[in-house]
Amino acid sequence: PRPAFIVLAFHLPDMNAPSVLERLGDHEDLRDIPVFVLSQAAWEEDEAAARAAGARQFSVKPSRVQALREAVVAFWEEHAHARIDPAD
Repeated sequence: PRPAFIVLAFHLPDMNAPSVLERLGDHEDLRDIPVFVLSQAAWEEDEAAARAAGARQFSVKPSRVQALREAVVAFWEEHAHARIDPAD
């Protein structure tokens, strides 16, 4: 099944978020999935790279789980087109 949206960490073991976004963009059926990129640092160059590669939102990871959940739900409400409920 196709995801309604993707939450993606900026720094991954083998690549970064812009690389993943470029790969998603190479696939016609995946390129329009909204992507929310999270980072541990508020570096402007990381945000610029993620947005240039197609991220719809970039945010520093909140320190509280509830704040993270609220950010993801707000993103889902704004960008997801599917008629599904976000998982708790």
